[in-house]
Amino acid sequence: MERQQLRRVAQIDTGLSYLRSGDYSRKTGLWKLEEGQNPWEGDPRYPEVRVLRTTAFSSEGVDMNDYDRAVIDAPDRAEGIDKYRLLPGDVVLTTRSTSVRCGAIPNHEETYVISINLIRIRPDERLNPVLLAAYLSLPATQRQIEAICPSGTDISNITVTGLQRLEVPLIDRDRQEYLAGLVQKRWQLVSQMKRAIDLYRERETAVLHRELVEGKGLKHSGVA
Repeated sequence: MERQQLRRVAQIDTGLSYLRSGDYSRKTGLWKLEEGQNPWEGDPRYPEVRVLRTTAFSSEGVDMNDYDRAVIDAPDRAEGIDKYRLLPGDVVLTTRSTSVRCGAIPNHEETYVISINLIRIRPDERLNPVLLAAYLSLPATQRQIEAICPSGTDISNITVTGLQRLEVPLIDRDRQEYLAGLVQKRWQLVSQMKRAIDLYRERETAVLHRELVEGKGLKHSGVA
């Protein structure tokens, strides 16, 4: 089986560096917004972007609803965020965690970018992004990454330089599509299960609140 270093089959970059609400990046003209606040709401000159959080990534893929809101308040520097922009098919992983967490970015219309604690991998046509994300999540691959990017602690410290040296398998594209389909099926099943659990939790909470807080629904026990 052919293998290639990741740097030969993908472009690898880090995210933008701002962390707290109200923080400003002079390089990109980007403000991170407080919850629910956007003084430029509806003004096309000041587009809003979504900054994916590290918590958006898990073994089940990417939660595209887990993001911080930011706005470009310097239209002349709007192009500065292009190097951080996420496109469908990009693979993103966290740089610091107890295990590698990553996912492939699905189709989307909004503008998403990555923050400093994330690394974006943009594979070329030789790699299926879903399968690449699954490969990076394998325990054996994680051990390789730990060897390439030693941190000395239980928290990994993945670097662009280290990932560039990671070898990835290059198998027949049709076979990649088949294996990627298996991964996506698992992601879909997990997503469906999570929605079912959330619905059950909502119903459970409503019943407990009605009976234990409002005191309703207790007639069956003889309590008036």
